[in-house]
Amino acid sequence: MHLWLAALVGLIGGIGLGYLVFYALHGRRSDGRSAAQVQEELDAYREEVQQHFTRTSDLFQHMTTQYRELYDHLAQGAQSLCDTIPATPELDLSERELLPRREEARDAAPTSTVGKATTAGDADKSASFPD
Repeated sequence: MHLWLAALVGLIGGIGLGYLVFYALHGRRSDGRSAAQVQEELDAYREEVQQHFTRTSDLFQHMTTQYRELYDHLAQGAQSLCDTIPATPELDLSERELLPRREEARDAAPTSTVGKATTAGDADKSASFPD
């Protein structure tokens, strides 16, 4: 009986001692930075990435507006300067809206379309593009 008690005390003591040694050796990274410092660096990096993609979005929206203006200018010039109108269909870019601004997108709750289609017909409708 005393042997089992001694083994149990030894096991508990060994686990405790192992935990302390492990924490002492691995509580800090090998380069001496703590977990809090690593988390701060990660947060700063995430903020930098967010700012980068925000700027990218703004530039794409500006480029889209300029493209629409250029297209409208060329289409109006072609209509007024050409004797015959080409048979190609005209793009209707003016009815399409840009992506919502960051403030509007942030206020809107994200929705997921995963798993919405229940039949093969629904799946075909969800994968189709507007005419």
